[in-house]
Amino acid sequence: MPRVESELSYAGVFEGGSFKAWVSGMYQEAKFTGDSGLSGSVEAYGVAGGIQVLYKGFDVVLSGFENQGVGSLLMLDYDSLDASGEERDGRGYIAQVMYGFDNRWGKTKLGLSYGANIMDETSGDRQQRLAGTEVQIEEQNLFGVGAYHDINDHLKLILEYFYTDNQWFDGAGQQSHMVAVGTFFTW
Repeated sequence: MPRVESELSYAGVFEGGSFKAWVSGMYQEAKFTGDSGLSGSVEAYGVAGGIQVLYKGFDVVLSGFENQGVGSLLMLDYDSLDASGEERDGRGYIAQVMYGFDNRWGKTKLGLSYGANIMDETSGDRQQRLAGTEVQIEEQNLFGVGAYHDINDHLKLILEYFYTDNQWFDGAGQQSHMVAVGTFFTW
């Protein structure tokens, strides 16, 4: 069955600001091919929702999702299924706060964001982990802070810092720090 998607959104204004809210969903069924070594089919589905509020220079976004068989990277690929073809369940969220202001050099925005992607371990994943053959990622977290300055309508300067914390089901972890400096050009 081809993927079916839907989204319902609503936007409005209030004194000094505006808002948007949305909820979405998707469903897809796929059959295993003969060369996969698996039989039957898998179902991928997910729901998501969020809200954005703009008020006196502030831009706040809260969004989240829950899914089965979607994975953390590519739908019905990569980590959406375990080795036996069982769908993995996942959920995640992001919260972002930005503040924009005009100054004599142009327009500047400062922002903070935090998000996570969390996967559940299937029974097949647990068996592989206990056998010492493969361990899946359990949780990915990201914290970011950034400054974005519009020189003009076509050129933006960007400075960002990100901290990531990844955890696997065996208790292993990985942390990283990243600094990005660059420009964004549009025409």
